Amino acid sequence: METKKLLVRLQRQRGAIGGDDFPIYQSLIGYSLFLLLCHYELRGEPARLKDIYVELERSQGGVRRLVKTLELDGWIELVADGDDRRSRLVKSTSKLQRAISRFVESVYLAV
Repeated sequence: METKKLLVRLQRQRGAIGGDDFPIYQSLIGYSLFLLLCHYELRGEPARLKDIYVELERSQGGVRRLVKTLELDGWIELVADGDDRRSRLVKSTSKLQRAISRFVESVYLAV
């Protein structure tokens, strides 16, 4: 299934996620960031921190705090981009990859 169609399904499943199984921290920014990280993971591309700020269209301060929390809680790692040392990449940990897999599976089962 194409990524855009899957993301529409993910968006419809918003009420299906919560608790500690998914890193949404009961906030709209958290939910939006989780969906964006799903998008990048499914495309097999690393997310650049700069792109996350632009794509979410949310408060940079709020996004920055959430990214830091995700990193501290072991969901992501921030790593230097090999091509541009000023740029940081958001790398999914195995913990986040498992959560994304569970979430995507629940969306497929719901359809």
